[in-house]
Amino acid sequence: MNLMNRRNFLFTGLFFLFFGQIFCQEQNNFLKDEIYAELKEKGSIKHLIQSKDGFELSLTPDTEFCKRAANTWNLSENPNLVSENLFLISKEELKEKSSNPENAEVSMDKVSKIVRSISKMKGMQYFSNGDQRWETLYHQAYVCKSVKEKNEPLPDVLEGSADGLKIFAFLEDNSFGKSVYSLEYAQTEQEIGFFLTNAESWTYAFVKALNPENVKINMVVIDNGDSFIVYMVLFAKHKKVPLLGERIQKSLANRIDAIYNWFTLQF
Repeated sequence: MNLMNRRNFLFTGLFFLFFGQIFCQEQNNFLKDEIYAELKEKGSIKHLIQSKDGFELSLTPDTEFCKRAANTWNLSENPNLVSENLFLISKEELKEKSSNPENAEVSMDKVSKIVRSISKMKGMQYFSNGDQRWETLYHQAYVCKSVKEKNEPLPDVLEGSADGLKIFAFLEDNSFGKSVYSLEYAQTEQEIGFFLTNAESWTYAFVKALNPENVKINMVVIDNGDSFIVYMVLFAKHKKVPLLGERIQKSLANRIDAIYNWFTLQF
């Protein structure tokens, strides 16, 4: 190899090294480096905060929708349960999990349709800490017109972008019974947000456990190149129910894993 070729070879190597580093950095311009490193190693990070004196979130990615998800609690009283979660899953793994891996679509348009597919939440599974077994989380799931007009199922709203969409959903929860939820969506090319609030009271073991707007479950999916970063945060202000408080908290926290697992199986 002559001197000129060596110089060209060296220049080419440095070029790809430089832009390769930039590309890698661009895949992590949402999280602190130490958090991203832990997330890559473990696949998920979960923080559970049980306090009535306030809370501080520490996993929130630096995006518009994630900041919105972290700031949806607007009641005068602090929640007594906060669950903040990060997940990292490769698009290749999502294809492998798919019932049709050869034709599985892992685009943001697909993500948008999944989080709006309320009817497909019926039959979602979760792990019951009390019974130590897998059970059905939602026995019924469909879009409805309003809190008062909730008995007639409406079709899922899947056309076009989810950005700005507001709907109501009826869910029959295995632990908290039948209830209507309000849902709001936001969408850009790089992230999709899904913000859920209970619009009716929740009961647990025939006891009123949560008032309306006392549960918020937010999910944001970020396109991270060959993977998705999923940020989920749950806020809840539940009543102090004798002998049932701990079970209520565990049951609420389990909904994060259930929704995330359901999401990964819909591609």
